[in-house]
Amino acid sequence: MAQPKKTNPNADPATKADIESFKKETKADLESFRKETKSDIESLKKETKSDLESFRKETKSDIQAFKSEITLAFLKHEQKNDRQFEKIENLILSTKSEILNAVDASAGQIKDTDRLQAMQGQHLYDHDKTLKDHEGRIKRLETPAFPPA
Repeated sequence: MAQPKKTNPNADPATKADIESFKKETKADLESFRKETKSDIESLKKETKSDLESFRKETKSDIQAFKSEITLAFLKHEQKNDRQFEKIENLILSTKSEILNAVDASAGQIKDTDRLQAMQGQHLYDHDKTLKDHEGRIKRLETPAFPPA
């Protein structure tokens, strides 16, 4: 079993005045602590508000910078796309021109071929007519101009 704690035998017992004095001192200490704590809390509030405001400004600045970077990147990309579109458009126009030139050349060749075929057809028709009349001409040549009497 634990023995009760011995108090200082030379110490006088606390009087009512001692207790009242201790109460006043404790209240004063508590009031001082309350004021310091309240002051610390207010100071912390101000610092926190200041930190938050600084953070807000920095964040806003960062967002603005990021927005500018994105806009610049978008514009560069758009310009690159425009150049590529222009190249493709020029390639298409060039190819179209080549195709039209080839079609025109082919159409000219077809017209020339049609004209030649028509001329050959006429030539063959005339030659066929001459060949059919060949026997009649030979008979006329073999027939004396003046028949014997």
